[in-house]
Amino acid sequence: MGYLDGSTITVDAVLTKQGRRLLARGDRLNINQFCLSDTGVDYNLWNNDHPSGSAFYGEAIENLPQVEALSQGEYFMRNKLVTLPRGTIALPIVDLEIPNAFEASATSVKEKGIRTWSVATLNYSQPDSWICICPNRQFLVPTQTAWQDIAGVAHQFIAPADIPSAGQIPIQEEVGGRGSIDFRPAADDTERHTSLIFVSVNTGAWASDPDVTIPVSVRKFTVKDN
Repeated sequence: MGYLDGSTITVDAVLTKQGRRLLARGDRLNINQFCLSDTGVDYNLWNNDHPSGSAFYGEAIENLPQVEALSQGEYFMRNKLVTLPRGTIALPIVDLEIPNAFEASATSVKEKGIRTWSVATLNYSQPDSWICICPNRQFLVPTQTAWQDIAGVAHQFIAPADIPSAGQIPIQEEVGGRGSIDFRPAADDTERHTSLIFVSVNTGAWASDPDVTIPVSVRKFTVKDN
């Protein structure tokens, strides 16, 4: 990590791994969207008591050094800016309804082994959708869809070492403004633990179920030769 001189207005751009891959193939970048972030801004420096008046309340913030651009934007831009309707008085938050734990004694019956996670974005009046992210997709089986490989912005919620085993599932808004996803335990002879993260696509707000316990669903037998 490096810092840029905060005394001048500087645009520092680096290509992501995907950008370098496109150029190596001779393709155009065709950039048509961009995202803004306030990563590196310490709003605790806002000073309502500045002796020079309101024009200088943010002086300390404006003088902060700017964090140098990195090629992995999903880790660098952890605090993305979002446009909200005029008159918004509260930031959007993700409301996550977490089901009861899987029951070890019931997982042999498929219907009893299914649990539903329900999600909604509060303080946001527009239609929304979500991404469900799991660092250990092999432990949970979605009942109505399939896991997708982790890509793009979802990386910032997963440690780099977990990406090969992680998965994501898009969730669409249903009647009533909520979305839901059903899971059942994968066949396993060992109790497992994982987490589920639900991210609002339009606002970036997120919530998690940090400890999903997946009980033993397959009994292991040892056969001995006499």
